[in-house]
Amino acid sequence: MFGAPYSRSKRSSAQPMPDYRAGILDSEFGLKGRAVLEAGCFEGNHTVGLAQSGALVTAFDGRVENVVKTQVRCSFFAIKANIVYWNAETQKPGYIADRFDLLHHVGVLYHLSKPIAHLASLLPLIETGVLLDTHVADDMETQVDTFQGLEYRYANFREAGREPPFAGLTPSAQWIHSEDLLSTIRYFGFKNARIIEDRSEPNGKRVCIIASRN
Repeated sequence: MFGAPYSRSKRSSAQPMPDYRAGILDSEFGLKGRAVLEAGCFEGNHTVGLAQSGALVTAFDGRVENVVKTQVRCSFFAIKANIVYWNAETQKPGYIADRFDLLHHVGVLYHLSKPIAHLASLLPLIETGVLLDTHVADDMETQVDTFQGLEYRYANFREAGREPPFAGLTPSAQWIHSEDLLSTIRYFGFKNARIIEDRSEPNGKRVCIIASRN
């Protein structure tokens, strides 16, 4: 274990490794030998767990410091993974492959100002399945927006700025209604998309979604 608590109320104790959501992805699809794209590696907790289960991990983050932290943690565990910088609201860089078996997407979507555009760029890269864990706008006052003909409900959420490590990189983010999030995932070919976990957290409602193309 390394690092320190962020505060008395947030990340005040060590996270379990591997995170249980890596286990969900493994039980649903099998991780051994799979090419996995991990969105938002943060400090490498998920990266290590995925790789320890046999996945071939490409992990990215929009904060350079998180890329470095993840590289350090993987080194401590003798884990080999491709850990790179990418701000997920920009065009995919050429050093990230065009095809992956699985997508591990935890704690990122609700920090994005254009989450549907982000999914539209990411989901076509994935051939088999997705695990997506995010806050949703089900219990919030929503507005309606469209992206390439896709209509969706969202709520604006103000981000805390660049300095706090848990904040997004834009002044505000869109939280999507869970029904419209499922519809978007299905639109991009993952017909079997379902919520497997629905929970309340201090900032609001959060869901975990599993989706597959078959």
